[in-house]
Amino acid sequence: MKKTTWGVIGKGLAGWHAQSADGNTSSTSYDRRPEQAAEYARDAVDGALVYDASEADVDALTDHVFKGPMCNPSLPPDGYRRFMDRETARMMLPGLSGAFKAYAEAAQNPQFSGLDYVGTGIFESLLRKIPGIKIGKVLNGKIAWEA
Repeated sequence: MKKTTWGVIGKGLAGWHAQSADGNTSSTSYDRRPEQAAEYARDAVDGALVYDASEADVDALTDHVFKGPMCNPSLPPDGYRRFMDRETARMMLPGLSGAFKAYAEAAQNPQFSGLDYVGTGIFESLLRKIPGIKIGKVLNGKIAWEA
């Protein structure tokens, strides 16, 4: 079985998670153990983005998670892939409710929506706008946090 190579490692409010470098696999364990980040880093590509949002502004983080784009490490760092059916989502809005309505509304954002994908460079720049977030990179299988 092929081993997963991680391209993004992050800690949100639910714990640590990771996205594969090819963009096809993500972990869903949301492990809260501090050593989980180091375990992901051992299997990450050099230069993989790492973030820790455990001390981030909760309102700004929540806004980013629900309204911001998803990261796909297989895209070029400054690349993006927009949700292709914004118009259908807009037309369906009057008949939707709950989470379906929230996502259809988020898809209308002219910049990036919660249904778009962006490369790690764009994703990192959006993360940097969240107060209290910690950013690092994987170097030789270890996390190097910014000062």
